[in-house]
Amino acid sequence: MGASVSETMKLAADDVESLVLPECGHYPAEEAPKAMLSALTAFLAPYRARRTAADIPTTRGTEA
Repeated sequence: MGASVSETMKLAADDVESLVLPECGHYPAEEAPKAMLSALTAFLAPYRARRTAADIPTTRGTEA
């Protein structure tokens, strides 16, 4: 289905990037793990850079 999936996702999401992994089907994490990790790392990098210590959940000060 290739790039047609991203066109559908654009109807529901604001930030959609399309990447077709060659010779990969329905299970990219299993079929092309290095390529998938590389693509996800690049896509998520701007969000990671904006993350601050205040964004990280903590359990300190909470009683069970």
